[in-house]
Amino acid sequence: MKRILSIMFLSLPLFAMADNGYLQTLSESQDLIPLPRTREDKVRDEEPRFMRRARLEGKATVLDPLSEKPAPTGESKYLAGAVPEENGIVTFRQTFYVLDKNRKDTYPIMLEYAKSLVAGSVPNSLRARVINDDPQSGNVVVKVEEYMTFKKKFLNLDRAQFRFLFSAECSDGGKVTMTLTQISYGYEEDGEGKFHTTYKAEEWITDKEAINKSGKKLYPRSGKFRRFTVDRVEKIFDNARNQFEEQKKITDKKKVDALVGE
Repeated sequence: MKRILSIMFLSLPLFAMADNGYLQTLSESQDLIPLPRTREDKVRDEEPRFMRRARLEGKATVLDPLSEKPAPTGESKYLAGAVPEENGIVTFRQTFYVLDKNRKDTYPIMLEYAKSLVAGSVPNSLRARVINDDPQSGNVVVKVEEYMTFKKKFLNLDRAQFRFLFSAECSDGGKVTMTLTQISYGYEEDGEGKFHTTYKAEEWITDKEAINKSGKKLYPRSGKFRRFTVDRVEKIFDNARNQFEEQKKITDKKKVDALVGE
């Protein structure tokens, strides 16, 4: 027993030396210069998860999670919550991000898109005008008037005048916030194309005014205005994002063509 204890006692300095060497190695490793980080590394660390996912899927844009909503089907698309209000004013709003872009990149594209509404490329456009165009703030505001056609048959034309304010705010980080508000309708058109009745969205297409008491159906008259408005706003917002998706497709194709040509 004494012999075993003697061997263990004599071995303690060896363990201490080994331990000191290990600690010394750790200390020296802390002084090593880290490898340089690439831009992609920094982007990967700083981007939210929803943006990283969109990048992996090869998309140019991604919706802000607060703007993303479940996609209802059928009539439920137009029921409770389909027409949002802010301080009692019907206001549709959507925010998206354009990957690897900033305000100076997104603003010109959103400006051209707004001008396309003004130029009458939207079917049945009556008139429209840009009322704010500010590159410094990144804001674009357009007032639009167009027809919304419910029924078009021989000697039976049922349509209204759809008026709204569309704005886009382009911020740093590729953030774009679109807003569609100040909605009103002209109705009861005479033979000369004049509309004799005006409805504001707040008194005509809100949940309170357009959905019946059971909450399962829309009233026939105001319901058709609500359906058209929800579909039209959705299309305007989707088309805005598609401007960037189409641009990315063109850019990617040019890169591929350049590689093939080498």
